[in-house]
Amino acid sequence: MALALAQEAVAAGALKQLTADQRSFLLLPYMHSESKVIHTLAEQLYREHAPDSNY
Repeated sequence: MALALAQEAVAAGALKQLTADQRSFLLLPYMHSESKVIHTLAEQLYREHAPDSNY
């Protein structure tokens, strides 16, 4: 459920409205997914939207 909510928030543009720490927290469900496809997307999202220390 957390991943589905995070995906909806990302699709709605929430990453543009959040602080760096909030973006990192929002993206956590992507990293905890068991899907390789989601992990690939997570890597891209973290690279583009999270602080370097989180990537």
